[in-house]
Amino acid sequence: MLFRSIQNIWVRQGAKGSALYSCEETIRLPAPAVEVTDTTGAGDAALAGWIYAWLRKKSMRDCIIYGHAMAEIILQTKGAHEDRLNRKMLEATVTRNHAMNEEPSKRLIPRPAEADSPLSRGRKRARKGSMG
Repeated sequence: MLFRSIQNIWVRQGAKGSALYSCEETIRLPAPAVEVTDTTGAGDAALAGWIYAWLRKKSMRDCIIYGHAMAEIILQTKGAHEDRLNRKMLEATVTRNHAMNEEPSKRLIPRPAEADSPLSRGRKRARKGSMG
């Protein structure tokens, strides 16, 4: 998909965190530790946080952190709406998550060369299967 005009793929894995794949890099970040009250709306909130950061010209890594922050807020709320949610609450959550993700092991991972990427290997296997 990355080579068919789709520029980024964000894979969210709940408590396992998420990864963003692009042609240039892969970014993996852990999910913040959170006591879950209700999962309703958490995925939508994550996407809203990502878009909020994207529209403010934040880095891809920061977009994920904003997405995680919005999901964290909603996961601690009964239902899909937090009445007290405002920019200050979001930014405080982002600041806390940003500090957590400063560990060297969580930094950017360079994208493998096209010839040896998991995507290209998958395409090669698919082509072999369709030929035989």
